[in-house]
Amino acid sequence: MKHVDRNHIYQNPIINANNATISGINYEIEEKDIKEYSYERPEMKLGEVVNIVSAEEYQKFLNSIDEKKEQIIHYMDNKFNNYEQYRDQVKEFLKHLKQLKNIQDHQSHIAQEVFNINISGKEYVMRYRSSPGSVGNYLIGTSYIEGEKHFEQIIAASVEDGVTIAEKIPGRQLNKLLPEEITNIKEEHISEAFSSLIIACERGLAMENISKNIMYDKKEGFGFIDFVRSFSHIDETKTKNEQNHLADYYFIPLFFNLVNLTASYDWKPKTKEAIENNVAGYEKKIETIRRIHPIAIARLTGKEESIRLIDKKVTNETNYYQKRIIESQNIEWINKTLEENNIESSY
Repeated sequence: MKHVDRNHIYQNPIINANNATISGINYEIEEKDIKEYSYERPEMKLGEVVNIVSAEEYQKFLNSIDEKKEQIIHYMDNKFNNYEQYRDQVKEFLKHLKQLKNIQDHQSHIAQEVFNINISGKEYVMRYRSSPGSVGNYLIGTSYIEGEKHFEQIIAASVEDGVTIAEKIPGRQLNKLLPEEITNIKEEHISEAFSSLIIACERGLAMENISKNIMYDKKEGFGFIDFVRSFSHIDETKTKNEQNHLADYYFIPLFFNLVNLTASYDWKPKTKEAIENNVAGYEKKIETIRRIHPIAIARLTGKEESIRLIDKKVTNETNYYQKRIIESQNIEWINKTLEENNIESSY
């Protein structure tokens, strides 16, 4: 879906959702559309009506999400109404933010367009999204996991101001942790995280489980943020769940984020010491795989296809690191590698 279409949909999301089954969703092109989005639709003309979705197409979509329509609409309406109590303080924050040449220079900046914000003495996380479509899309994603511990919970949102306000997930991003901190993560927290991912899968929450979207706190365990934000993922997610791809899209990303972050290695080692460090890293990753594997499998009782997929991934990764260890201990390989890498570095 084009950005210009998405923005018009979410300018009045509740009204559009309620009217869509009768008249579909359409809008009249404004000067702002031509100025900002002509690259998407060069043929746009002022006052022209664009039909985004027909009533028939929208009904087909509703059939694909079953009972989710009413839940999503109620959820979004609730978050828009809740915003009133936070509005003044958020607007003041945005006023200062917009005065900066680069908003990421703000002292409360966390990542991209995400900021810590203190409202009435409590810390929250504010996502600043300049287009209505971005706010609406994100709300759709978070609606799938409302009320569930360990997942980001939106408490208020505004299409007009382009913000969502969320409870702060404790901890730090996984990719910000040191290897020894990853190694020391409690097994009970890992098990609890896999249980949370089963819930996410069952609810149809489309997730991008990369390390920057996974939080860890020594006391509270894992937390998950920044969910896929579009209706277009709903059919896809349901199909994947039916095909029992819990392993590929939920378990394996967390599993091997943890494995990959326990050690780093030098892809172009120039000394024997660097090669020895690489071997230690490979051994550490195998150790981590063997530690996490039984924890993951224990949460998958009755899910034989998921177990098969994880076992296959574990076997492949373990074999890879074992081959690298053997290779890295071969004198001929060591001498050849050091010679090639040091020649390259001399240019």
